[in-house]
Amino acid sequence: MSTLIRNGAVVTARATRAADVRMEGGRITDVGPSLPANSADNAIDAAGMYVMPGGIDAHTHLDMP
Repeated sequence: MSTLIRNGAVVTARATRAADVRMEGGRITDVGPSLPANSADNAIDAAGMYVMPGGIDAHTHLDMP
């Protein structure tokens, strides 16, 4: 199953730019502007949002009971 995240502001270590991110099997397969909408099984519109490919949410509460 593949997923396409479209219209977001993609944040990488080098820059922030308008781009789409395609994933398949839990792995990023393509990052670029205007990837074809029919190139994935599912599409998510991320307009007005930041997309951080490979980012990990470090917000945890390990010390809480």
